[in-house]
Order: sequence, then structure tokens, then C-alpha cells
Amino acid sequence: MNLIKELQPGTIVNISLYDKVHNRLKFKMIYVGLIENEYLILKFQNITSAANDSHDLKAGVQLSIQTVVAQEYLTALNFQVSSLGISKLREPLLLVEYPKMVKGQRLRTTPRISVELMANITYPKLDRQYLALISDFSMTGLKCEYLLNEEVLENPTSEELTGQEVNVEFVANDDLDMDFSISGVVKNARQREKVQLGVEFTEEDSGVVKSAFAILLMREYGL
Repeated sequence: MNLIKELQPGTIVNISLYDKVHNRLKFKMIYVGLIENEYLILKFQNITSAANDSHDLKAGVQLSIQTVVAQEYLTALNFQVSSLGISKLREPLLLVEYPKMVKGQRLRTTPRISVELMANITYPKLDRQYLALISDFSMTGLKCEYLLNEEVLENPTSEELTGQEVNVEFVANDDLDMDFSISGVVKNARQREKVQLGVEFTEEDSGVVKSAFAILLMREYGL
């Protein structure tokens, strides 16, 4: 299997190189896509990074790259390539060689991780929204909990929540550092002092889920 083709757009990529005096420089960029057998396309995280880092990533510089493929399990990828330089289209993009050899190492043997993330949980059909703590995240779903809204006369019961469509919205100031939402269906619900949910993701959002899963796992392993 060509693991490079399994990389999802939006995945964080760690780049390191040595300058002329052998100091090691490190950069974080975002994977955009590839032209098979020609090059990979990476973008800068923000305008400041593009302005500060472009001169160190000029064509011909040898780069060490680390990133992850988030399939059912986490696989770390390591490869060496040369920079092909900065291509300025709508924004500066870094082009790097298509890797000839990629080393892959499975980092995780279970397909879910424990997390502590805040997100807005919305039930479109019930017109209700709650701030929830995500405690478990996998490629197929998540577990979360939230407090009942005391300002609402009637909060939905566990029976009413089970089977409900739900949107899970993350915002840029959380640990994922990006705005996105994932759709799902409540598979189980329990209600005592808090509401606890098990949510199954819809297949339509599989690309977003893979990107989020990759970022969370990279943070967990310090990549």
C-alpha cells in the first residue's frame, strides 16, 4: 500500500532541515495534496509563517518530513525529500519531491483515544444546543457529556435523544485549532446529573473525521 496516497488534506506535516551552520530548523505545515510521482503540495499555517519561513525552504534544500496516516489505526510516516521551492498561486505553497521511500510505523494498536475537547452539540430537529466535553474520539464516533440547560423548561429525555441527528461543532480556540463540524446520530444516551452520549458519525463526513483524528493523535504523540 502506498501510504502517501492515504494522507488526508488538512493533516499537519512536521518538517525539519539543517541550515548552513548545522542548526536544526523545524516547521509545521498543512498537507494539501499531491501530483502522483511528481510532488507533494504543502501550505503554510498562516501569513506570518509564509513570510518568515519561505527563505529557508528554497529549492534544493533537503527536508525530513514526519506526518501521520489516520486509518483505523495511527501510522507515523517518515521520509526524506528535496524542496522544489515556493509556488505562489493564490497563496504561497511549498512543493516537495514525491518520496521514493517512506517508512511507516504503527503508533497505536487501538482505534480510539481519550481526549478532553469542548464542542457545541446541536440537535437540529429539537432546536437545542449544549456545550459538551468530548471524552472519547474514534474514526466512527465519539462520547461526550454536558449539563442540562436550567433555562429550558423541558430538556429532551434520554429516550427522545436516542436516534436524533446531531451536529458536533469545534471552534478554532480548541485543541484542534480549526473550525469544523461533524454530523452524526445519537446511538445511546444516559441522563442523570449530566447527559452522556454515544454518537456515531455519518459516512459523508469521513474526510473531516480522518483529519481531526490525525491531528489528535499527532498531539498525543508529540508529533
